[in-house]
Amino acid sequence: MISIALRFASIAKIAAAIAVAFAGASAVPAQDYAPQKQLPWAGVWGIWKGEVYSRETYPWYLGTMIRHKWPEIEPDVDRFDFSAMDEKIAQSIANGLLISIIIDISPDPPEWLNTKLGVDFFQTTAKLGWAPDAKYPWYFDPAFEDAFRKMIVATADHIDSLAPEIREKIVAIGAQVGKSGDPQPYDGKPYDPKYEIGIRSPEWLQYNRRMFQFYYDTYKDRTPEIVVIIKPTAENEEYSFANMPRAGRKAFSMAQGYHLSAELKQFFARDAIEKGLPLFRGEFDRGIRDKSAWFIAAPLWNTYWTALWCL
Repeated sequence: MISIALRFASIAKIAAAIAVAFAGASAVPAQDYAPQKQLPWAGVWGIWKGEVYSRETYPWYLGTMIRHKWPEIEPDVDRFDFSAMDEKIAQSIANGLLISIIIDISPDPPEWLNTKLGVDFFQTTAKLGWAPDAKYPWYFDPAFEDAFRKMIVATADHIDSLAPEIREKIVAIGAQVGKSGDPQPYDGKPYDPKYEIGIRSPEWLQYNRRMFQFYYDTYKDRTPEIVVIIKPTAENEEYSFANMPRAGRKAFSMAQGYHLSAELKQFFARDAIEKGLPLFRGEFDRGIRDKSAWFIAAPLWNTYWTALWCL
């Protein structure tokens, strides 16, 4: 799958010009929409075994997102093992790639959270192809949050311990605080209603703020910069802008191959882009993989124009 990582400065203005052009209005002078200098990580990235591809073969391929589940790096309480991550980092660098790191905490968190720390796990009606027996943690248990924070710090410290020529290639990390990198706590509906969590419930929104903020504070003063990529709901955007000014965003429809009507009205496009956030991550396969009627009607053209919008 292709992921698009971008640095936008005045791209909201560029997008506005494109939107006007599609509407049939007169074009606005190009000089009004000149973007600021592009940062070195802006371009096309890969995910899900993206480290196996080389820039020598694909010169346009800039970087990859290295992904692990929490149990893979912390198989037991306070016992960390980053060897598998280090192997992927080494392979990525050998292939000339920049690196973003993702640690998924859910579904399928470490079993020791339940067996040793007493954190409740629950299952839902969703049957995920990549996690058919998915379990989710009770996020609001203080023992869960404490263990989560320790993992965040341990990962950051390990990254900083790498040799400088390796460390400088790691430019971002995804703040995964719920189901995968998405804003919801789980897919489907819990079999036991006591575990139901509303995506816009005050408790869930506050949990997201705490953990996004902890991720951000853990990395904000580290050099070279590592951008923390978050995906807040609309209710948490203003807080995020005010308290995490350098946080990146995991994009919504504009970078996932969905229809782009009224994209400038979305809080993500309207506010995040205009504020010049440092990095955006998309997953530019959804329109094809989910067989969006709009996208597959002309997949090559829609891929071209959507990529052009992003760039």
